[in-house]
Amino acid sequence: MYHGKRERFLTLCERLAQATAALTATAAFARVVDQGPVDRWFALVAAVASVLPLVFLWSSRANKHAILAAEHLRLLSSLTADGYDLTEDRLVHYQSQLFAIEANERASMGALVVHCQNEMAIAAGHPESVVPLGFWRRATMHAWDWAVPLPARK
Repeated sequence: MYHGKRERFLTLCERLAQATAALTATAAFARVVDQGPVDRWFALVAAVASVLPLVFLWSSRANKHAILAAEHLRLLSSLTADGYDLTEDRLVHYQSQLFAIEANERASMGALVVHCQNEMAIAAGHPESVVPLGFWRRATMHAWDWAVPLPARK
């Protein structure tokens, strides 16, 4: 779930930057003869929007999250195929595979992890397990690694 959300967000960033660059470049070019202050702003926005995907590498990061999500699903599929009669050796094998997958991951984004856990808790019928995230943490959870304080246990 986490990697799928990251992939979709990063792909969206890439597409928005490309669309912004295309639209503002077109507008700036259409008014190139005037060269007024608005035209300069269009040109600046086009330049910035064109550079952002190159600097942040959104599409390659999105692809990496897609690969990690697929590796996690393959591992879960193998684990499920073994059923509930897992020996300690099989569990150690699956744990080593999980560690190998996690070795390719960057640190998780705290608020995004909590958001995913909240969605799973609600889907499982445990709304009491939901950890509240404020508006700004939810709005910036893909861009900023928020530490989320956990509520005290009763």
